[in-house]
Amino acid sequence: MKKKIIILGASGQLGKEFKYNKEFIKSFSCSFYDRNEIDISKISELENIFKNECPQFVINCAAYTDVEKAESEKDKANSVNNLSVKNLAMLSKKYNFTIIHFSTDYVFSKLYGRPFTETDKKSPINIYGETKHLGEEQIVKFAEKFLIFRISWVYGEWGKNFPKTIISLSRSKKKIDVVSDQIGSPTSTLMIVCLIHRIISSPNLDKNYGIYNLTPSGQCSWFDISELIHKRLRSKKSCKLETISPVNSDAFETIAKRPSYSVLDNSLIKKTFNLDIKDWSFYLNHFLDKVDEQYHDK
Repeated sequence: MKKKIIILGASGQLGKEFKYNKEFIKSFSCSFYDRNEIDISKISELENIFKNECPQFVINCAAYTDVEKAESEKDKANSVNNLSVKNLAMLSKKYNFTIIHFSTDYVFSKLYGRPFTETDKKSPINIYGETKHLGEEQIVKFAEKFLIFRISWVYGEWGKNFPKTIISLSRSKKKIDVVSDQIGSPTSTLMIVCLIHRIISSPNLDKNYGIYNLTPSGQCSWFDISELIHKRLRSKKSCKLETISPVNSDAFETIAKRPSYSVLDNSLIKKTFNLDIKDWSFYLNHFLDKVDEQYHDK
């Protein structure tokens, strides 16, 4: 019998990756809910769904992810990333389901001279990171069966993201400046869904609940990402971009502070679930293969 899974936040870029992944929806009995169908801040709405559907897993893709706007919309960000997560955590215990939740590399900022591990002390430096940190704490406090996956620099086929922005700019700009002094690991939504498929199917899952870093191997800057994309696109007729210049973060005025280094160590998740996780460039190239026809002529 297929495992029953509810996916919340189904209209976001990660939620849509689950919704349209043929292997995932074939393997499990899935129900998808977006923010127009359920308000996750209202515990009664969540409870009605869980009573009726009796899920074994609830995958929470609902999140407030606008790092800039969070600085002026703290209450809104806190409602989605923290208080609503508390509702899910408490209900997971009441209705005996495993909650799968996504956190972020932005819960960290203090430099250790190495990638961050799951047990490093958190030190968010913006409102977004703070609300995601608080959401993690709600799950740890109230849920019994949970998996928190810290992901970073997320991109995919749906929604707005950095690689798609660079692709778009390459069609209209001859020269762009890209930040080179922020280091992280861009994480493909397709990679996330494929790995969670594997993890949910793991026979020893009930012994391995907890917090995991779920990112590709390796590290890069935003500039490195744009350079790889440009190398793939520059031979195409529709590509006007000639030069990408590396610049420091202070070249762009932003409201929210961002960590200069937020690489996550993925050793624990690889070892625990016997996963083969490749370098960030492998997944980015795969993404570019998929969107190539959509954005550019051959």
